Amino acid sequence: MDLNSGREAESENSLNRNPKIFYPNDIKSYDPSRAQEILDSSNRDLEDLRSRVLKSSVRCHTLEVDLATQFSPHIQQLLANAKEACQQCALSLEAKRQPTTKPAADTENTSACSETHANLSMASDPSMEDTMSVSGEENIISGAEN
Repeated sequence: MDLNSGREAESENSLNRNPKIFYPNDIKSYDPSRAQEILDSSNRDLEDLRSRVLKSSVRCHTLEVDLATQFSPHIQQLLANAKEACQQCALSLEAKRQPTTKPAADTENTSACSETHANLSMASDPSMEDTMSVSGEENIISGAEN
């Protein structure tokens, strides 16, 4: 009876085994090609996991930036100013493309636009300087509109 119960326990253990794990008592049936398949499969699983973690961390950072801009009045004002400055730049560039009789006015618009961008970058909150810039704000604005 004792011998039969030992065999039953051994057969149950073999059914619950993970095929990717090499067990020491399997040394007689060791197959190098099977071991390589297991390693390759594990490496693919790790690469897949690594890419999923990277994607989720990027999404998490984007969400943090979105939440910061959504609830911070300072950032809201800064983004509104950046959007207005970009519209002024677009109008100024459009005016440059069309021939006008007042070339001095175009120069004034361009310098005013440059000053606005410079003021925006200097007026930004020092705690947000690492994560925000005028170009970054434009990206967030375009992302929010979509």
